[in-house]
Amino acid sequence: MNKRWDVAVKPEYYPRGIEVFCPECRHVLSNGRWTICVMTSSERHWVGHFPPINCCGKERKVAALFDTEDAANKAVDLTNRMIERDGDTSGLRLVRARIDPPSKPPR
Repeated sequence: MNKRWDVAVKPEYYPRGIEVFCPECRHVLSNGRWTICVMTSSERHWVGHFPPINCCGKERKVAALFDTEDAANKAVDLTNRMIERDGDTSGLRLVRARIDPPSKPPR
């Protein structure tokens, strides 16, 4: 993807939550209300699970979802450190964001 100065990383809150299912068996692979969004001027991606999730004998590229803002903020810090270390997003497992940007989290 892009160099670190072209990328913004932030947690995103989805009040209704997100569930990601296996397309074959419909098992829930990931769920939560928070995701980590990696944005450029033209694209939005979510940070995926690492290591990847396996289901139905296949490696599934699934967004890492979190239940709390604290957990999401820790993941943002880790993501930013990985981008700083690598100089780009090549070390991240990115999943194309499929949902429009969310509303503001509750305070």
